[in-house]
Amino acid sequence: MNNSSAVQRTARFASALAAAAVAVGLLAIPGTAQASPACARYEFKGGLFQIEQDNHVVKQFPAIKDKISGKAMYAIPGKTVGTFGDAIGGVNGRTINITATWTQGPGAGLASSYKGQVDADGRARGTTTNSQGATNKWWTNDTLSCVPAPAPAPAPAPAPAPVALTATVTSDVDLYEKPHGEGYIRILRKGEVVKVASPCVPNDHCELLEPKGFAWGEFLKNN
Repeated sequence: MNNSSAVQRTARFASALAAAAVAVGLLAIPGTAQASPACARYEFKGGLFQIEQDNHVVKQFPAIKDKISGKAMYAIPGKTVGTFGDAIGGVNGRTINITATWTQGPGAGLASSYKGQVDADGRARGTTTNSQGATNKWWTNDTLSCVPAPAPAPAPAPAPAPVALTATVTSDVDLYEKPHGEGYIRILRKGEVVKVASPCVPNDHCELLEPKGFAWGEFLKNN
């Protein structure tokens, strides 16, 4: 890559940084942010993950959802030309891991690893270590997107209570403890409504639940 191309690409990089700074205060001191809702995981915003380091270097990584993959670059805005390379990594839950290999520009030949965490406010911070052992702190001014945990499945509706079967006494009839006339209890009076275990049939004793006992089905009309 010739010097002219590098200068042009760095200029575009600086222009993009300036525009981002106006839009979201990218180069301003981070302020107090509202706490994020409970998040199952995080994703990068807008196809770009940008960090700032404590040595004034700004780095940009191509991002899709929770993945980092493709051409990356870094520079000190307004002071250095860009260094370009390839990056891979992403965010897993709250943990960020990225590796970059720099192939063009002042930092060509070096590699860097980036490890960090997403804080409760949605911003991330961590540590950069390059292949020569140099270490810097980094942070984001923009937030990552919160992906909430899925809502719990609703509890199954309780099974409907069984419908009580009833019958109406059509003529006075004897109630017994057992079928076939064993253990007389009392007389069921015409018009009385009773609960039955199953629909009554005319030619057999019908089992009653309330009052408990047995009566001849001919004198009970199912409701």
